[in-house]
Amino acid sequence: MATPAVLQGLQDRVERVLAWADAAIGEGTGEDSAAGRALRSVVLPATRAAREVPGWPPVALPLLVGEVLDLDGDTAETLAAACMLHFASSDVIDDAQDGHLDAAHWPTWQAAVTAGVAAQFLAQQVALISVPEPQRAAVAAALGGAGLTMALGQRLDLAQHVALAAAGGEDVHLACARAKTGASIALFASLPALATGAGATTVTALRGWGEAMGCALQLASDVLDTLDHRSRDRGAGRVTLVVQRAWQRLAPADRPLLEAAWRGDAEGPSLDFLLQRTGALAYVRARIGALRIEARDALVAPGVAPGLAEALLGWTERTGSWETPRV
Repeated sequence: MATPAVLQGLQDRVERVLAWADAAIGEGTGEDSAAGRALRSVVLPATRAAREVPGWPPVALPLLVGEVLDLDGDTAETLAAACMLHFASSDVIDDAQDGHLDAAHWPTWQAAVTAGVAAQFLAQQVALISVPEPQRAAVAAALGGAGLTMALGQRLDLAQHVALAAAGGEDVHLACARAKTGASIALFASLPALATGAGATTVTALRGWGEAMGCALQLASDVLDTLDHRSRDRGAGRVTLVVQRAWQRLAPADRPLLEAAWRGDAEGPSLDFLLQRTGALAYVRARIGALRIEARDALVAPGVAPGLAEALLGWTERTGSWETPRV
């Protein structure tokens, strides 16, 4: 299993990954200082997360899987830098679409989207030049496939910024979580395997683990956002699975109470109480548990590279990012 010492060792490599990403921005923008500043603004939140969040997936997973599969250290670190750029690109475009941009860095949403697209192409370039030529086609296909899946997931996500009565059902919420966070976690875990030329069984297992674990992480994050009245997603009126589940469980006459609580009406009932009373919190926790089992089972197939299951289980237990509060 990935021990605390191994995971701490991965965290100690974060600064080298950040240096690779910054060097790529410098090379990519050349003498254009304005473009360089824009790309560094794109990666700024990711840089903070990489430094402050132990086991942060875009950096930790490529390093961890790369170590298990004996991937060269520099290659693993440049792939982690590519994953960080890929995440940062998606994140800033998501913020632009949701109206969550930091005005101190982005005078217009168009500037943010343009810089985000540039970061996406830079991520692909960094990944491709870091792996041996025989593996480049597979790495390019993985990056393109993940980007497409995440874009389609974002389309579903934007459609959930509606009244509770018009939101999609459980299938839509789960499909969105798998397409966005699931696809990204699957990419971060599987790129090192593709870079080593690992067999299809190992790559498929890592993708299956990532899709299920990413979905679990997203559902847990949604619960935290729902319970936090200061959350940007809640402020924007984004419907999450836990809220939609409570809506479905309430009698029609009681649904306006949930709507008022979700919208932050100080005179209305406690949202925490309604989510607990309807069993919505317990239900989503159970879904998260089932997804974690699905993720674990993906790694126990015959032919999967030894050590992967133990390492990723250690990462999961160490990060604890899937946990949701008890209310």
